[in-house]
Amino acid sequence: LLSFTTVRISTDSVYGWEEKTPSSKPEIIVLALLGWFHWLLLSVAGAIIVTRALKPLQQVAFAPDAIMNDSEISVRLITLRPSVILYDVNVYMKLIAAFKDPETGNYVGALRPIEIAHTKGHYGLFKHFPMTVKHDVTAPDSPLRETTIDHIMILEVTVTATDNNGNPVFAAANYMPPNSHIVNSPCFQGAYGEKKLYPRLLRGRWRDQMRPFKEANTGAPFKATDMPLYLYNMDNFHVIELEQKPDSDDSPV
Repeated sequence: LLSFTTVRISTDSVYGWEEKTPSSKPEIIVLALLGWFHWLLLSVAGAIIVTRALKPLQQVAFAPDAIMNDSEISVRLITLRPSVILYDVNVYMKLIAAFKDPETGNYVGALRPIEIAHTKGHYGLFKHFPMTVKHDVTAPDSPLRETTIDHIMILEVTVTATDNNGNPVFAAANYMPPNSHIVNSPCFQGAYGEKKLYPRLLRGRWRDQMRPFKEANTGAPFKATDMPLYLYNMDNFHVIELEQKPDSDDSPV
């Protein structure tokens, strides 16, 4: 009704009112279908816009690999957009591994949370610079004291926060040691093969990223007159210096 009423009104406003022959049945059917289809598209478009507005944006990116050594297990992450500030950031880490039963001495598979060192996983503010989240392996209550990297299957990392526009932010990543049971299983090898990469948990240490500015000619530390100045090497965000135990010939991964 709205469609062919609009056609009649617009025609009269341009050419003036005059008696016209009634619309034929095919014309009425076509106009009604066009009006209904137009209303349907508006409803679908509105629903898509609302759904997209409510869906959290991807604001956090993880380094492609995580590290583990005799002192820590850590993950690096960064915000994707320099203009975004994250508030009330919570980082959770869980470990799926075979843990040694103190009573029987056998290894039993389990899912256990591991505590973030120093902050317990809560950060009030996260700006556009890489964050390294660590778990202290040497802590008395660390579950990693009951297992080794060879018995780890998956390291799960989850991040929740609120951005500076008030929108919720969620991100997650799973890291797996290359010699784990899951990675060496036929189904995993069939899905990834030898050429495809997956997030790995490697034995090693992160390469340093922060360095104070130095004089170009002498190499002496730069004397700042205001805030301390540091040089940040983004190329080292994901770089891991692999290591292996001195008494082992195995691969560091």
